[in-house]
Amino acid sequence: MAAEPSNPEVAAGKTFTESPKVVFSKTFDSSKWANTVVAQGDWVEAITKLKQAEGKDIIAYGGATFVSALIKAGLIDDLHLFINLAAIGSGMSIFQELAHKQALALVKATHLRVGLLCCITHQSAINVVCKSVWQCGNSATLPH
Repeated sequence: MAAEPSNPEVAAGKTFTESPKVVFSKTFDSSKWANTVVAQGDWVEAITKLKQAEGKDIIAYGGATFVSALIKAGLIDDLHLFINLAAIGSGMSIFQELAHKQALALVKATHLRVGLLCCITHQSAINVVCKSVWQCGNSATLPH
């Protein structure tokens, strides 16, 4: 959390610090962060259980493989895709695990001052449990 109380990041830092967190790791089994549990094993199974529990939205940060597994399992309803308008010719896709087409309906598109395009989409063809999910670069919000 920002050390200077007048810093505009204090509120976000306080929310992050006070929020319960689950970290999925193959390399460590404990964390020094407050309100943090380290989980190992099947991501999809663990997040399915988290979504079934009482509480607020779930925010998941992870790489393309992690987010792709959540999309394939139907754990993500809405995506907030932050697109850097540059063609690099390679890279990992968050949609790499899909066996077939999944329809996405564009809900909103916003061009951000930093040059990114934020597209909010809804997976209209999928019957899922959650209310909404945000995909931001390599992160996703998984509400329950």
